[in-house]
Amino acid sequence: MTRIVILNRADPRRIRYDRVIDHQRHDVTYIGQFLNEISPTNATAFPAKLADLDADALPAHIEEACANCDYLVARGERDLILAAQIRERFNIPGDSVARVLPIRDKLTMRMAARQSSVKQPTFGRLPNTSASAPRCRRIKNSSSSRGSTQPVTASGSGVAPIWTRASKASGTATGWWRSSCRETSSTSTDF
Repeated sequence: MTRIVILNRADPRRIRYDRVIDHQRHDVTYIGQFLNEISPTNATAFPAKLADLDADALPAHIEEACANCDYLVARGERDLILAAQIRERFNIPGDSVARVLPIRDKLTMRMAARQSSVKQPTFGRLPNTSASAPRCRRIKNSSSSRGSTQPVTASGSGVAPIWTRASKASGTATGWWRSSCRETSSTSTDF
C-alpha cells in the first residue's frame, strides 16, 4: 500500500483529491486546514497551520507520517518550499528546494531570467522591511525614476500600491507591496 501525505490548505471541495487518489488502495494522510471537509473515511487527518510548520522541527505525529510516506503532495503555492524541505529531509521523491525556489522566490526567479538573457530592470534584495524603509521611501519619492517593492516569497493577495511622485500625478501605481507579508526580505526594482 502506497503511503501519500497531502499538505492541504484549500477546501477539499475545490481540490478533489478523492477523485484522483484511490483512498481504498492507498494510505492517505492529510496535514493542514479544512480537514473536517475531507470525505474519504479511511484517510488520516492531522490539523495544522502549515505556515507555522518547520521542516526540521515537525510535531511528532506529523514527522512520523512524513518520514514513512512514499509521496508528499503540496498543491498550494505557499506550501511548495515546505514540501520540498520535508522531501529533502526524509528522502521522499519529488521536487527539491533548488527546483522549487525559482518558482517561489522572486529574486531567484529574476536572476534565472537574467541568466537566460531575458531582459530585466535593475533589481536587488533589501535586507528586511524595517531596514529597507529609507530606500523604499527614496524609490517612492523619486521624481526621476519609477520603482516597486515586493515581498520575495509571498503570494499575491493583500497588496497595497507603491506610488512615485510621477505615478501619483498620473494616477497609476508603479508597483505593489504586500503589507501583511511575514517574510523579512523583499526585492526592489528600479525602472
